[in-house]
Amino acid sequence: MHRTAASPDLEFDVRHLSLTAHLHLDALGRQHLILKGANSHVVLLISGPLVSIGSVHIRLVVDGLRHFDHDISSLLAFSHLLHGTSRSAVLDRPGPVERAKLRDALIALDGEHAGATRREIATVIYGADRVTNEWNEPNGRLKAVIKRDVLRGRRLVAGGYRQLVAGGTNSAPI
Repeated sequence: MHRTAASPDLEFDVRHLSLTAHLHLDALGRQHLILKGANSHVVLLISGPLVSIGSVHIRLVVDGLRHFDHDISSLLAFSHLLHGTSRSAVLDRPGPVERAKLRDALIALDGEHAGATRREIATVIYGADRVTNEWNEPNGRLKAVIKRDVLRGRRLVAGGYRQLVAGGTNSAPI
């Protein structure tokens, strides 16, 4: 985070925030601004003149993409703190399992549109060995999984993606 000259339309004044703010200066003179709300806190590393002097213009800098998911979560927490809103207890982005299901649904839908059989789709998603071993099992589990993948993909195309983009998941049962 970098502090520049104040701008009337982009003012950030720590003194007027309705939350607890602590400013710590480390041995190198860097400012660590800790903002605490009821349910979350954010630590901002600020360079430039002291933020406690008055209103400042804040520019957020994302330094690399390695921890981008964490950075997005931190920015959301910062936004909630500044606007006085509470963070939702439910994650608004799909977790690892849901992302894998969405990936499989898109692969299955793409395969269906390309004219692939469900067995061919299963081979792409789950591998030839698994399909060879499980495709003709009496319980039909793998066939049911592929059917769900295709139906989930169709549901996304039919408008389910809107819920995903709006911040929800797309895990409605089929």
